[in-house]
Amino acid sequence: NEEQKIEFFGGGFFEGNQAWSKNKEIKTLLYQSVTGHIFFDSIEPCDKDLDPRIEKGDEKFILPIQNYQNIDQYLELFSSKRRSNLKRAFKKLHENNLQIKPGNEKDLDILFNLNIKRFGDESVFTNPKRVESFIKMTKLPNQWKIITFTINNKVEAVSLSTLYQNTYLYHNAGTNLSDYPNLGSLVIYQNIKRAIELKANYFDAGSEDLGWKSRWHLQPVQLYK
Repeated sequence: NEEQKIEFFGGGFFEGNQAWSKNKEIKTLLYQSVTGHIFFDSIEPCDKDLDPRIEKGDEKFILPIQNYQNIDQYLELFSSKRRSNLKRAFKKLHENNLQIKPGNEKDLDILFNLNIKRFGDESVFTNPKRVESFIKMTKLPNQWKIITFTINNKVEAVSLSTLYQNTYLYHNAGTNLSDYPNLGSLVIYQNIKRAIELKANYFDAGSEDLGWKSRWHLQPVQLYK
């Protein structure tokens, strides 16, 4: 029952969970103490052998970027045709008075609304509790990276990410793909570019491929449950 379920305050967005102890015996005891209607999801590989009930779950997708000095080095992973197509698509967007700027928590409403407009009932932001959790989350003292994409003086995309322990965590975005089909690619590009500029070691896009992560050369990492 969804109403009776207790979950992490961010729901299923936070992949890569593990028992926080340096003592393996304590971690093992924690997993072995889990009984009844308790479900651990998205467990890191380091904990996969601590309990025989732990099995394969979803995959998350990461991009190692510590060896890239700039975005152009990363783009060498793509074919010349793919690079040309991206360049042409981005140029067309820039011709529409495109502005890319840092945002703030006030822009999250635009992110939520654009995400719902794109995904409808499948958007996680149709759940008011999820919306509330994201708003509260951004008030925590972390290195939040909100980026807004304005076209002809109207915000048409907003992305939300975090820099945490040298990993750039790309959480979610809302994008007006109906009017600007290539804007989603630009949002991804700009976030990877920002991650490289911040000297992050990894760009972490979370679980599920969603039709773009493999195409952008992100690597799958097996998680457990």
